[in-house]
Amino acid sequence: MRIEGSIRVFAGALVRSVWTYLVIIGTLVTVVLIPRNWYWIVPSAICVVVVLAASRAVQIVRNAAQADAARQIAEIRSDATRQREESQKLIHNLREEIARRDEEIVRLKVRPFTKAQQDSIDAKLKELDGTARDLLRFLLDRGESDTETVRKASQVHANSLEAAVEILKARGLIIKRDDASFLPAYIVSYWRVNPQCEQILQELLYPRNESRARPDFLA
Repeated sequence: MRIEGSIRVFAGALVRSVWTYLVIIGTLVTVVLIPRNWYWIVPSAICVVVVLAASRAVQIVRNAAQADAARQIAEIRSDATRQREESQKLIHNLREEIARRDEEIVRLKVRPFTKAQQDSIDAKLKELDGTARDLLRFLLDRGESDTETVRKASQVHANSLEAAVEILKARGLIIKRDDASFLPAYIVSYWRVNPQCEQILQELLYPRNESRARPDFLA
């Protein structure tokens, strides 16, 4: 408790105590016969009252200080407990995140394809031009796309686009799906990367390393 607060508590307690004791003494004087030399008793009684009131006020200040100290200690303990719980929770979350990342690293190290499969697809990619490789990247990024979407994303001539589609289809790197639900009006064709080659192509085609900075297919 601060000094200013202690002084206010002491002064208030002193006034209340003096008043209380004066009421008590006044009542006793009223009941008991006052001796003839009462004017000597009154100053002595007032001194006694002030001393008793001061003692009581000191006790009140002490109790208030103890209560304030106990409250502050309780708040400090509560804050410490809360901070400890938050720290433990944070540590637990970090451990879970580390464990999850370790599992992810282990999973990524285990490749679902062999070296021979990777070399085979790598050899096919070396036979392709930049347009065909960019088309593969476009389908890897966008997923299955219809012919019109591929055509709109293309930055090359229609003949070059058709040639890229044909060679990728011939190499088994992309597959075609026809949607006949629009018959008899027309058939919508969809293209996507062959799922058996998808992960290998992800590793071989990225990062992009082509002679032209701008891709031939823009997402």
